[in-house]
Amino acid sequence: MLGLLVAAFAAGAPFAALTAGNLTHSISVREQHAQAAAAHQVPATLLQRHRPGTPTQVRWEPRPGGGRQMGTCVLALWTPRGRGQGQRRADLGRPHRPAYRSPLQASQVTALVDLAEMLTVAVLATMLTAAWWLARRALDKCGMAAWDADWLATGPRSTPRQ
Repeated sequence: MLGLLVAAFAAGAPFAALTAGNLTHSISVREQHAQAAAAHQVPATLLQRHRPGTPTQVRWEPRPGGGRQMGTCVLALWTPRGRGQGQRRADLGRPHRPAYRSPLQASQVTALVDLAEMLTVAVLATMLTAAWWLARRALDKCGMAAWDADWLATGPRSTPRQ
């Protein structure tokens, strides 16, 4: 029984890990592309003095010839007043928001894929261990029931009564 479960694990773990890794990779790359498309850098000009971590008035042009827009964003300590500064468009116009989050990096995608593969193997091992434990318990219960039935059938006749 245990050998069968070990063989199932050895045969199934690579395929399960590969499937989980491929699925995680495709989802992560799709998310990476969506983040990059939604949050690209545009030059922004500060319109007032600012304190780090507080919303500051800025002006930016979303695309060349697209008209200027004004809004607020949270800037870093070293940003001088009136100077063009690359900001994520997704953060401009949203007060009280922390600094922008850049799109997923290739190393982060790789780490997510590795994590998904390892967790898949761990979950598969846990499931097969639980299946082995439940099967072992059921077989032990059946074995004890059969032993009790045999003992009731033969035991009282073979032992003298006192």
